[in-house]
Amino acid sequence: MTARRTLSLLVPALATALGACGGSSSSKPQSTATTTAPGAAAPKTTTSTSKAASGAHSVSGTVVGNRFGENQVTLVVNGSKIQDVRYSLPADRPRSAEINDQAGPLLRQEVLQAQSASINVISGATFTSEAFGQSLQVALQRAHLGA
Repeated sequence: MTARRTLSLLVPALATALGACGGSSSSKPQSTATTTAPGAAAPKTTTSTSKAASGAHSVSGTVVGNRFGENQVTLVVNGSKIQDVRYSLPADRPRSAEINDQAGPLLRQEVLQAQSASINVISGATFTSEAFGQSLQVALQRAHLGA
């Protein structure tokens, strides 16, 4: 298979994967995603647990920094089920914003499917994936869901 044919197969596959998790290659993060505004620091909350009327509560992981900025994951948990995943990823550099606009929804979807920290590193977003995973593990421990 030629390189051109391989690329033509990968682009639709990526678009399908992004569409399946509610994003697209040209969209900004979903309402469950938070990116850091240019020049602003990521949220510094290291522990956050708030209960909602439905019995669901949110639990935040630690802020994990890497060479591109700070990352933090917040889980919305009801009982032993992860209902939603919110995150803050670096977006102060155009390339970081571009990468994280694509990686964030994919990482979110993996957590919702796995219901654990057993997620894959996103190729091209290794630093983000690793920091996301570290914050996720802390949030899972704080939610008493294990890691």
